[in-house]
Amino acid sequence: MATDVQSRYEMSLKIYQDYPMPIRSKKDDESGAYRRPGDNETIINALCFGGQQIFGKNANRRVLIAGGGTGDSTVFFAKVFKEYEMTGDIVHLDQSESANVICRNRLKELDLDNVTFSKSSIFELNTKKDGYFDFVNCNGVLHHLADPDEGLHRLSSVTRDGGALGIWIYAKYGRAGLYHIQATMADLLGQRPIDSAAVELAKELLNELPSSSLGKFDSAGNVRTVSKRDVHGEQYVDRFLHTLDQPYSAREMFEFVERASLIFSGFQVTEEALLYEPLHFVKSPLIRKELERMSFKDRSEVAERIHCSLNMHRIFAVKGARQDILSRDTVMMWRAKAKPREFGPDGAAAIVLGPYKIPIRFSGATVQLMEALDGQTSNGEIIDRLGLDSQKLIADEDLVRSLMPINFLTIRAPMRCLELT
Repeated sequence: MATDVQSRYEMSLKIYQDYPMPIRSKKDDESGAYRRPGDNETIINALCFGGQQIFGKNANRRVLIAGGGTGDSTVFFAKVFKEYEMTGDIVHLDQSESANVICRNRLKELDLDNVTFSKSSIFELNTKKDGYFDFVNCNGVLHHLADPDEGLHRLSSVTRDGGALGIWIYAKYGRAGLYHIQATMADLLGQRPIDSAAVELAKELLNELPSSSLGKFDSAGNVRTVSKRDVHGEQYVDRFLHTLDQPYSAREMFEFVERASLIFSGFQVTEEALLYEPLHFVKSPLIRKELERMSFKDRSEVAERIHCSLNMHRIFAVKGARQDILSRDTVMMWRAKAKPREFGPDGAAAIVLGPYKIPIRFSGATVQLMEALDGQTSNGEIIDRLGLDSQKLIADEDLVRSLMPINFLTIRAPMRCLELT
């Protein structure tokens, strides 16, 4: 590692020792504030494990929370294990002892005693010492590492074949204004430490920003928006004073996952997923013609540059083969209030995302399949009975996968494994 990067990484570790986050009260935890996008056992089962009940009654599983911080995801999985009477291991790994103390206290207050703690680094993970995990959760951590590629490689190495990972990494274009402020703060602070005085300086700078500032980065309005949950300046430090952030564009995110020999298996948030496909919202025939000749990975890059509204990529990835939601063996049930035909080529169903009203248009074959779902009959039986075109169904696989997080349909029986080339 380069000396400068290593130095900034060590400063980053100190930041989370001095300013652990997020800070939650017992009331927060009792109200479910710990539940983050992607922390949903039903969606994990569907998008990562083909509907198999990896998280289900009496299952024996191993879960790693890598960079668990103060414990939002750890609390979630601990509650899932308890609710389903699951056995196995939940390992909360974080180098910040102050964050670990907060997490332990939260678990104790919720009467959860099924978590093991480790202060090891992600870079120290290995199968000889740590074994293999069925699922690895790593939210908002990899982009702070001195070597993110090595970090993801380590996480992949301790994920069992057929296992999966939930990953959050910073998005590049939606955070451009934030990095503008970070650079300004670095100039103002010089070599001074990141402490309460630095937090006050950041607050003063944010108050000075005119409307023309580049400090725009989130849907709430601008970079000055800080949650009321900020207790002792931890959000200001994390956003504006951080020493090591490595953001990724959409294309870079997909390539990052591929370099770790992982396969992208879905987005964790529907409202974000739809913004990766510019064909959902670009109306110009000239631009659409060019987009249609591009791969999804390249189209997603164009999409992100157009709207600049993503500040995080939240995805699932699998180690091995991805599961095919529209396979013949799948048994599903439609759950959305809107009927499947409303999602057809002439349907009116749409999702509003910022300045876009995105129509959800399935092929006619997919609409017919969805209309016939009854929670008992397999896709294959329906396809044969109705004489549907399977190729048109396959074309809608990623759109169906993108909509899974809003629970518009549910999987009743496991799907077959689709070998991707």
